[in-house]
Amino acid sequence: MDIKTFLTKERIIWHDRFVPSMIAAVAVLIITFILQFSGFDIVLLTSISASLVILTSQKLHHLTILGTAIYSYILASVVGFSFLLLKQSISLSIITTSFITIITISILIYMFDIVHPPSVGIALGIIYYSGSVFNLIFTLVITLIMFIIVKIIMYLYYDHLKIKFLHHEFLIWKKKFLRK
Repeated sequence: MDIKTFLTKERIIWHDRFVPSMIAAVAVLIITFILQFSGFDIVLLTSISASLVILTSQKLHHLTILGTAIYSYILASVVGFSFLLLKQSISLSIITTSFITIITISILIYMFDIVHPPSVGIALGIIYYSGSVFNLIFTLVITLIMFIIVKIIMYLYYDHLKIKFLHHEFLIWKKKFLRK
């Protein structure tokens, strides 16, 4: 392979990875801006950032499916809020609460077949969050909206993803779109 072919190939690879990375970075910037004013939490931010990067993948895999991310975040939010209330009502230590939260969310995401690893961090981030509950819910709703926007942009960017099949991203338990 000559140098010109190599550079052309590398440029194509660079563009295929650069644009999705920039889209994820802009989405993370928006979420960071919101978290900055609502009670910044590094655990939430890193989990959300990881999910956004995963969702920009061009490959169809169970982890990159929008429905998997959204449903696991909803489940993680329910678990996180439940254990936050439990921690506050019976004065559990943060270590005990973290341990029980991680075990519970891990079991549930496997049970419901919505494995999206960053959602474990969301459940944990909720029990660590220091801002108001309203701000936390607002941040989580904005996050889910950002997931949808990012995935729509990815469908428009990648040639092999057809926007008319975007609704399949929510049919995760049927998994027809993962079959070849």
